Amino acid sequence: MSTEARCLDCGHTTRSATHRLALAGIARHSCERELARRAAVRDVLAREAARDRTPQPCLHEHAQHEHGTRACYAFDDCRCVPCTTANSEYEAQRTRDRAYGHPAFVDGHGAVRHARKLTSAGLGSRRIAELADVSRSTLAALLRGTRTATRQSIVDKLLAVPMPTVDDLAPGATTDATGTTRRVRALVAHGWSIAALADRTGIDRQVLDAAVNAIRPSVAVSTARAVRGAYDELWVAPVPESPGKTRALNRARSEGWPPPLAWDDDEIDDPAALPAPGWREDECLAPGCPETELLAHGLCSKHFYARRSASSPRTVDLDEFLHLVRSGEDLERAATRAGVQIRSIEERARSSQRADVLEAIRLARASVAV
Repeated sequence: MSTEARCLDCGHTTRSATHRLALAGIARHSCERELARRAAVRDVLAREAARDRTPQPCLHEHAQHEHGTRACYAFDDCRCVPCTTANSEYEAQRTRDRAYGHPAFVDGHGAVRHARKLTSAGLGSRRIAELADVSRSTLAALLRGTRTATRQSIVDKLLAVPMPTVDDLAPGATTDATGTTRRVRALVAHGWSIAALADRTGIDRQVLDAAVNAIRPSVAVSTARAVRGAYDELWVAPVPESPGKTRALNRARSEGWPPPLAWDDDEIDDPAALPAPGWREDECLAPGCPETELLAHGLCSKHFYARRSASSPRTVDLDEFLHLVRSGEDLERAATRAGVQIRSIEERARSSQRADVLEAIRLARASVAV
């Protein structure tokens, strides 16, 4: 049970377990401080009562701030309850970050590099700002370089915007022409002439000529979509026999253009992607190698020995090699069939003390010299 004592001058009250302790609290208090506190409370209540909580309209020309955000509180001087609450939450978070040692601003160069990649891929700055849910003025300042640091939340939002596909861009925007060029060339390698493609798809022939000859590094998004649609329709369609088909096949063969089956649909637009190995007849199976003189295992001599040296050491079958040599096989061919080079055979024979293998090699070389 507690008791309460009240100051007769200022009205301050103290509650304690005993009446004596309550009186001691009254003796220790300051009437001047209590009166000042009450006056401050009255001032706060008066200001709150006089404050206009009516939502204020946004009068900015290039922005439309929504209620319930700190931007509306700061830029539109709106003191409605949702805007005031948003500002209070922002200030509380800023105070916590400062107390925990989290910097308010971080380096924005990584976000700028990503934004520039997005613009080079065909996204405009306005669209990037919309997708990232950031202010256009903030993004413009970062891209211009007038601002080099920004908040971590803005950096995270910009980095979260994915690279666009052709379907994400406006028809009038431009995109990299690599995929368009590869698709047209693949259709030519399938037997479709440029004239036949123009007649079949309705795409302007000059556009197809520019694409197949890789005249421009970029194309309109509308062109890329049209060519992709034609490619999806015609890459397996039978081509009618005609002189145009023969000319198309001959041109693709002379230019070295891969057919549709050599391309993965997920990689054909990637400039760094390569066609599937072996799409040429008797071609080396190493990616990107056009060599047709093969040594073994579908590889040219360069890639065969490179793969052999890069792989883990193999056990050399000296008995198999000895049998091949005694059967009249050439030394180099016998070593190739054993999967190693002749010097590896000699080294293994010496380390294994196989005098019979070394003698067979000596006799084979002597017979060649004679």
